[in-house]
Amino acid sequence: MAASTTYRVLVDKAGAQYTSDFRNPSGTSFPIDSTGFQWTGSFDTGGSFDADGGYQVTGISLSTGSSGNWSLKVQTNTITLDGNVTQYSLYSTVTTTGAGQVLYDISFDNGATWKTNKALNTVIADVGTGTQCIIKILLNGGASDTATAADYALMVWY
Repeated sequence: MAASTTYRVLVDKAGAQYTSDFRNPSGTSFPIDSTGFQWTGSFDTGGSFDADGGYQVTGISLSTGSSGNWSLKVQTNTITLDGNVTQYSLYSTVTTTGAGQVLYDISFDNGATWKTNKALNTVIADVGTGTQCIIKILLNGGASDTATAADYALMVWY
């Protein structure tokens, strides 16, 4: 994600109806600033999102915040592994400018515990107990810094 860029987000879940967590309550005016993002709009109706729903999707813009520094996390779905990991490495094509930085957090027990701030493209000899892996790719920067990661692959040793 990049600063000063508007994104449209649509979320859904399998199964029956549910009530959206973020919609335009009566009298809300946009933009709404929240940590790292500025919400520029929301669902155009209340109620539940269901199979008949044709809803306008929320737009968000990345903000550098008052300090000029920013940090984003992109999280994977759970990845099933064959056993406990003895070494691992997350490989990715990384582009940074200025103080931009890309790190990652990884969990082998479905998010119960995390190994944090790991370097990309580096083999890490560290035991990961569990078979449900989740990865959070961390993009960090400042007012004029950039950090991008693309085309990632996780290699594990058992």
